[in-house]
Amino acid sequence: MRGRKTQDLLNRFLNKIEMRKPSQCWQWLGSFFPTGYGQFAVDKHNIRAPRLAYELFRGPIPMGLNVLHRCDNPGCVNPAHLFLGTPRDNTRDTFRKGRRTQNTPEFWRNHPELCPYGERNPNAKLRMADVTEIRRLYKDGEISKSKLGRRFRVSATAICDIIHKKTWKK
Repeated sequence: MRGRKTQDLLNRFLNKIEMRKPSQCWQWLGSFFPTGYGQFAVDKHNIRAPRLAYELFRGPIPMGLNVLHRCDNPGCVNPAHLFLGTPRDNTRDTFRKGRRTQNTPEFWRNHPELCPYGERNPNAKLRMADVTEIRRLYKDGEISKSKLGRRFRVSATAICDIIHKKTWKK
């Protein structure tokens, strides 16, 4: 963004904010996306106001990075409150600030290294003692997979995965 066009864009942008002290949030007065972030039209495309604030006052945003808020106020466009981070940084920031809990599929997809396996998983239907018993009973030929599934209240597929160590690998 350079020259006259940049100056016009900056003037339009400044007319849509309630500017306070440099240390306080600059509240967006224009329209908002449903997510709570201000929106601003540039070349007939709506972009997030904090993203434009970062570009106007701090410089270009490298590909793949998000603009995050130190103040945790999506309506704020104060460039001093904005910083860049990866999508993973953004997810971690939302958890750190208490806006999300870890019990979401999105979290576990983005952070498989933190996923609790086995008995540590709060959704586990079995305990390690059950798994050991399932493997012993099946190995001894005492009971079929479907009967094991009914006995332990899991599917025959889950039993098969346990026996072949696709799950409960220990």
